[in-house]
Amino acid sequence: MSRRGILSTTVALFALLWLLTNPGLRALVWVGLRAMAGGARSGVVLSVRDPGTLGPALIALVKITLLLAPAIRMLARSPRSRLVWIPFGGAAFVVVLGNAVPGVTGVWMWIVFVAAAAFAWFAVARVAIAFLLPWLVALEPLLGHSPLAESFWPPRRLSDRCAQNDGRRPLDFKPELAITRYFGVTPMSDKLALLTGERRSFWVHRAADGTRLGEPLRLTGNFWQGCVRDGQAWVTARGRICRAAPAGDFECFSVPGPPEVELDYVDVVCSGDSLYVSQLLRGGVVEFDPRTRTSRWHPVVPGLNLQLVARSDGNLVAITTSRLIVFDPRRDRVLSEQAAGIVAMGIDLCAKDDAVAIADFSGRVRVFDRSGDDYRFRAGVSLPAPRRIAFSPSCSHLVVTSGDDRHAYLLRRDDLAMVRRYTLGPGLRDVVFLDENTIAAADACTFNTLEARE
Repeated sequence: MSRRGILSTTVALFALLWLLTNPGLRALVWVGLRAMAGGARSGVVLSVRDPGTLGPALIALVKITLLLAPAIRMLARSPRSRLVWIPFGGAAFVVVLGNAVPGVTGVWMWIVFVAAAAFAWFAVARVAIAFLLPWLVALEPLLGHSPLAESFWPPRRLSDRCAQNDGRRPLDFKPELAITRYFGVTPMSDKLALLTGERRSFWVHRAADGTRLGEPLRLTGNFWQGCVRDGQAWVTARGRICRAAPAGDFECFSVPGPPEVELDYVDVVCSGDSLYVSQLLRGGVVEFDPRTRTSRWHPVVPGLNLQLVARSDGNLVAITTSRLIVFDPRRDRVLSEQAAGIVAMGIDLCAKDDAVAIADFSGRVRVFDRSGDDYRFRAGVSLPAPRRIAFSPSCSHLVVTSGDDRHAYLLRRDDLAMVRRYTLGPGLRDVVFLDENTIAAADACTFNTLEARE
């Protein structure tokens, strides 16, 4: 083996060792691989129930092919010493594919992606590392959803982008408040909502002439949409639950799950006398009693990115990236489980009839009607990388954000027809109806209000 080959092998082994000895990364990769396998199985089942699934599934296969073909050709032409990179490269591919699903949407992104893959196919004959070109294109969403975003989207550039977006920003919005680290919107009342972010959070006040942010709160973190109990908002992030009162005070509680590695908490819902918090990696729910401040862990289902909504009968309806689950926390029992999506990323429940809507990142929105404890598929529609989803108060409409980090869509529930498209972003995350005719979305422009009229 040449000196260069020895160096390459040594670096590859150290990279693999770093991955294997990092519990968080190791757990994330393992759960990601299971999620890919689960998505493939669910895709087969859903293709029968919802034939529209075939289109997004085929597109996902094309993306996988274009990502892997140059890499496979590079390895086939390379010295065998480079094969030692396969385990580490496979782990990296899990992350890249997760970004390719929402990132490669729209005509121009597809043109760039295909051109990068074609160029890489030929270039690897001379420059092995050229196989990374389509991977880099696929990582485009990270420009609005990673630490890179703060450099790629400085305040002045964000201010211009916000001015071009649809909807209205707060009346006291200032360019220095724009940052791609806002996460959640939790409505409190007709006149108040909580906007949460990693750098700043605000109590957003609504009036006839618009919204106002006021002074920032000291409560910060990657808090997504929370729930409301006793006039206070409850939000969650890794290992903790926090309550925030409109008066300005807040308090956080340590709520650990089992001792295994867990990178983050996802959703918190208020149901009965308890709060229920879902986990990113471990597929469990932590039950927290705010009166006694005690917690209990429920293992629900193995899967990635468990998300929750509370049903009228006290049961929890949840999704992983591939499954739809009904869970009874009182009996600590899964009542039903079925295929939900290839990469299910968002769920909401209609309070009027307990129907659920699921956003499948691969390109499909599905509505399931309640049937006893279980659910049955009713209808689906294809959209670019659906991510977060919310019912209107009357359940007559749905709003869906796109993983392309640029758009949201208003759909009629009855026929899932698209009636409006909104331009938003970057850093587009949570979305919720404030009332029947008003939508709020969190992105780098802080708090956007959109008209929901057809």
